[in-house]
Amino acid sequence: MKWFLAAVTVFMLAGCGSGVDWFPENGGGGGGSAPDGFTFTPKTNVAVNTTVQSESVTVTGTSGSIWTISVSGAPGSAYSINGAAFTSSPGTIKPDQSLVVQHMSSSTNNTVTTTSVKVGTYTTSFQATTVPL
Repeated sequence: MKWFLAAVTVFMLAGCGSGVDWFPENGGGGGGSAPDGFTFTPKTNVAVNTTVQSESVTVTGTSGSIWTISVSGAPGSAYSINGAAFTSSPGTIKPDQSLVVQHMSSSTNNTVTTTSVKVGTYTTSFQATTVPL
């Protein structure tokens, strides 16, 4: 019975706002499960079958946060953080780091390709449209 009361006391204290992040939502970094919103400007009139890169955006949010990051979509979908090599493998990103996304453009004229980027629970996309015929 003493162990039961001790366990109940710990769980009650966890919910009392003691300043301890008992159940972090974003991988232990604190500060929320998503960064501040950001978007990538779509590219138009890009050549067919070429690697297209987004502009660099700075990911912002609560200091101390660490979010997971992943990409999906068009062939060659990948991301780079702070100018590092591009990767398509899941990773992590922190506030005030820069992010660039890339993918291969379509082999067909006047066609949109899209890469989805998920940072924490926030998802946005980067699109590129190839030149018209």
